[in-house]
Amino acid sequence: MVINPRSLPGSDRWLTTDQVAQRLGVQRATVYAYVSRGLLGRTLSPDGRTSRFDPNEVEELGRRGRPRRGGRSGTVDVVLSTAITAIDGDRLVLRGHDLVDLAGVVPFEAVAELLWTGQLGEGGTWDPSPGSIEAVESSVAAMPPDAPAASRLAAGVTVLGALDPGRGDLRPATVVAKGGPLLAALPHCLPVLDRSRPTGSLRTVAELLWPRLSPLRATRIRHAALDATLVALADHEMATSTLAARVAASTRANPYACLLAAIGAASGPLHGRAAVSAHRMLADANAGTPPAVVVATALEDRSEVPGFGHPVYVGPDPRAELVLARVAEVAPLGTVTTIDAVATAGRAATGLEPNVDFALAALAVASRMPLGATEAIFLIARTAGWLAHVVEEHAERPLRFRPRSLYTGPLPPTRSSRLPAPGPPG
Repeated sequence: MVINPRSLPGSDRWLTTDQVAQRLGVQRATVYAYVSRGLLGRTLSPDGRTSRFDPNEVEELGRRGRPRRGGRSGTVDVVLSTAITAIDGDRLVLRGHDLVDLAGVVPFEAVAELLWTGQLGEGGTWDPSPGSIEAVESSVAAMPPDAPAASRLAAGVTVLGALDPGRGDLRPATVVAKGGPLLAALPHCLPVLDRSRPTGSLRTVAELLWPRLSPLRATRIRHAALDATLVALADHEMATSTLAARVAASTRANPYACLLAAIGAASGPLHGRAAVSAHRMLADANAGTPPAVVVATALEDRSEVPGFGHPVYVGPDPRAELVLARVAEVAPLGTVTTIDAVATAGRAATGLEPNVDFALAALAVASRMPLGATEAIFLIARTAGWLAHVVEEHAERPLRFRPRSLYTGPLPPTRSSRLPAPGPPG
């Protein structure tokens, strides 16, 4: 219902459409979609043309969670303020910088420091803490070669935390100082696939990762493709794993414990391992199965095509476009043709665009990476963003995450019915 606020008291308290969009973290068009779906009421301003909204109703919608376009049934978004990353329409903004201006231009190390400090520098290389490489390699030595990346990285983070006597120091500068050495040590959690080059000569995260992800010879263009992918995955607003890290940080858990919470959330097949299914699909197509068949098989087995669509973007996932452009530079022509054919078949079957999981899978197929390599790339890249959110959350009121539940189970008898019956008058 549309109400004229002239007759309502306190009409100066009403919010404009732009203010509502900013508070909810959505676009103007989304605000009007909420109105059309009956999720949000609006009034007409005295000029009879512009809309006004009740701030209490907007706050309640934010508390309940924004309806998620294209999301799974029953999901809601938790709306939290952050100065780190924003999804602005079809743009991903990192500390005020468009991802398009960063990936492939600025190294991952510089983008990580941008997320942590808000300052964009030239980047550089990081040195692991003394003894950390040996400790990390020992922590995963008993694992089989095909152990999940999440298990390997969780073991590495655990031992790095145990070795750090200052792990409980939560001052921002101290936590930020741990980020570089931590990211320089994490690649050593993974087994080496290409031993043609001594790993001791590798310095950047992309250089350290490549021989642990692909058996192909490392080249400048391959390093550049992997580095751009790390940048594209470094942070993505308030994803599930990021929220997990922030919930842990709200209890004033140390940074290593917060990373373990995030890794646990990201280890599921719908998050950090989401690209594995797309990798398998593209690998089948690259081995000769017709693209239309691999897409139809995915629909039959899963009722969806992995790697297509994203609930937070109106149009294409900008990260996918960036990574796929890099894949085209490193993949053989036949593989590029196959990837394009699967993308076309997927669009036709779903009406959706490829997302970053599809692009990550394309990089894996183009680089002959084993299944599971995409998870390693995702987790190590996102560690940069998780640490930034941990620092930001430590500045918030502690223990602010305390949702209440709506109990649906059985109740015991009331206390009064369990009291012994009174005896005869005495």
